[in-house]
Amino acid sequence: MARPRICEEERRFNEELGRRISVTRLALHMKAGDLAKAVGISKQSLCDYESGARTCPPRIIRRVADKLGISTGALMPRFITKPARALKSTPIEACPQIADIS
Repeated sequence: MARPRICEEERRFNEELGRRISVTRLALHMKAGDLAKAVGISKQSLCDYESGARTCPPRIIRRVADKLGISTGALMPRFITKPARALKSTPIEACPQIADIS
C-alpha cells in the first residue's frame, strides 16, 4: 500500500528531525543498530527516520531522545513559518492529506 503524500512543511520537518537524530547518534559514537535495539525498533525503521523517509511517531521520538540522553526539545526542528492569515490557502488546504479527512 502506498504511503500518503505529505505536505512540504512535514517533509522538511521529517528531514530535519532525522538529521538531528543522526548527528547526535554519530557524535555519541553510537551505531544505528545499537540505538534501534535500545529504542525497540528495527535498524531499517531508524534509518528511515534519520533520512526523513518516514514520519517518526512521538512515542519513538521520546524513546530516541531518552536513549541519546537529550530532551525531546533538542531533537525538534524549529521552523519559522508564515502565519496562517498570510498563506494564500487555509492551513487545511495547504496539506492535502488533512483536507481529505475533513
